[in-house]
Amino acid sequence: MKLFNKKFNFFLLIIFAMSLLLFTALSCDTTEPIEDNTQPGKRNYVWSVDSVDYGDLPGFIELRSIWGSSPNNVWGAGFTEDVRNCLWHYNGEKWSRAVWDTPITEFGNGSKSVGGVWGTAADDVWAFGGRIYSNTMETAPFIMHFDGKKWSEVEGDNSQMPDGYTDIYPINENHFWISSSNHVSEYKEGMWRKYFIGENYFVQSIGGIGNSVYLTAYPIGVDSLFLMKLRGNKFIVVDQTKLLGNAKFEQNGLLFAHNKVYTFGGNGVFTANLDGEEILYDEWKNELFLPNGVGFRTGYNISYKDIWGIGSRSTVYQFNGEDWQQLFIDHQEEATFTGIWGNGNEIFISDTENGFVYHGK
Repeated sequence: MKLFNKKFNFFLLIIFAMSLLLFTALSCDTTEPIEDNTQPGKRNYVWSVDSVDYGDLPGFIELRSIWGSSPNNVWGAGFTEDVRNCLWHYNGEKWSRAVWDTPITEFGNGSKSVGGVWGTAADDVWAFGGRIYSNTMETAPFIMHFDGKKWSEVEGDNSQMPDGYTDIYPINENHFWISSSNHVSEYKEGMWRKYFIGENYFVQSIGGIGNSVYLTAYPIGVDSLFLMKLRGNKFIVVDQTKLLGNAKFEQNGLLFAHNKVYTFGGNGVFTANLDGEEILYDEWKNELFLPNGVGFRTGYNISYKDIWGIGSRSTVYQFNGEDWQQLFIDHQEEATFTGIWGNGNEIFISDTENGFVYHGK
């Protein structure tokens, strides 16, 4: 009997010791919540108009795309009366034509122009556009890369490369997507792959999260707008709405930030929540409404607490993580804002209506 009691007491002691260890492990769990040090976007910008060195150029520039490695090294791509004057550079003091000694000015093999620019560093900048043949009215891809010293044409399979530019979804320096008219092209580790969306379709924007790639596109001449997602080797329709009128999402600036997707357009900003990488299509809402005659041309995010929407009729709004606020720039009444780049401290916005670049500090 005494032996039984000893064994029983020993068994209780083991149970007690194990319980004590479990309690200690639970009570000593010092894991703290991950701190979010993301600061709300700056709003007290002081705006000025950057100087533009037009030289003998007739007319003004229409910079439709801007990207910089710093506020003293900013590139712009767009159009002028002479399509070859389509690349510009800002050195901290003024904007100047940057086409000289680039493949743009080389004679022969069509007129070359770029309308989109993006990069990852001062020595890794891309310019996307097309090659125009006037005698046949055909187009072909034209892409350049800047290594910090010189612009060079990017060679590749013309059948797979984009022959224009409407938007970019950057993943890293060796992997990004370019949308252009009725197709998108993926660049990955030096190789291009084209995805045809549809005859008489126009791809307006492209974006993604994780391994998921989405785009917005509409059939020309039809009041429909499609949200499409890459599945396998093709993009399929996952949601649709009207292109005009009472839409439930918009066509421009497809952005993903902090478990939400943002779209920008004529009705304002529409958002939906995410379930992982999947958009919750039943949760679209008009987060920011714009009056008639005003519309966003694009969206831009520096962080999820610093998101911008710019567009026609001098429209500039910023989201700081809590609310949207309209920002006012001293400008001409009919400004059309199209290109935007910033780093949280300084920001550049191009006005294609009047040939200005507004600079906020």
